[in-house]
Amino acid sequence: MIEKNNTIKTRLISIISHDIVTPLKFLTVAGKNLLEKRKLMPENMQQETIQEITNTSQELQLLSTNILNWIKYQNENRRLTKETFNLNEMTGQVFGVLQSLAKQKQLRLDNLVDTELEVYQYYEPLKILVYNLLTNAIHFTENGTIAVSAEKSDKQITVKVKDEGVGMSPEQVHRLMEEHVLITSANVDIRKGHGLGYLIIKDLLKTMNATMKIDSMQGTGTTVAITMEG
Repeated sequence: MIEKNNTIKTRLISIISHDIVTPLKFLTVAGKNLLEKRKLMPENMQQETIQEITNTSQELQLLSTNILNWIKYQNENRRLTKETFNLNEMTGQVFGVLQSLAKQKQLRLDNLVDTELEVYQYYEPLKILVYNLLTNAIHFTENGTIAVSAEKSDKQITVKVKDEGVGMSPEQVHRLMEEHVLITSANVDIRKGHGLGYLIIKDLLKTMNATMKIDSMQGTGTTVAITMEG
């Protein structure tokens, strides 16, 4: 357990140092340029810089939320108990948090989970899991729909998050699925926050005794399926 915690801390430090420090440096430089060189900058360049500052700030806000969720989940890890809850309602709550981000990119979030579907699982970890999967889908989708669906069979439940984004190559999928790979946005994608998202997802999968399957094709999108007891 100590070894596991140290490994996670090492990964977390690596991800934070890249995913927080890098965008903060950009904000500093971009802000200084606007202050010092605004009169020399064309209007469209000023607007572009302001948009980038806004986007980067939002990325940092999402990443900070993710880190707080992760810390909260780690602290509560020992006393987690399963409970029965409505999966459609839980998905709707996550949609509520991410709706403004999706709206900015003109993406549609579609909750296809049966309104009557009740599951018996760890509520908070599953909510954080769906949050991370949706955040990743929004980051890597420029237009179209992101849908969450669920299927129940016997004692298992499968939750799927499907997007129409840039997709991944088989090599990228393999790298994400590797057990001990050090995931940082530096070796997955230049976008911020992605590395921590997958670190949390993998950590939660172990706690929930769940499995993850990724079907993806470059240019057409990605479907991530999480199967667990339910």
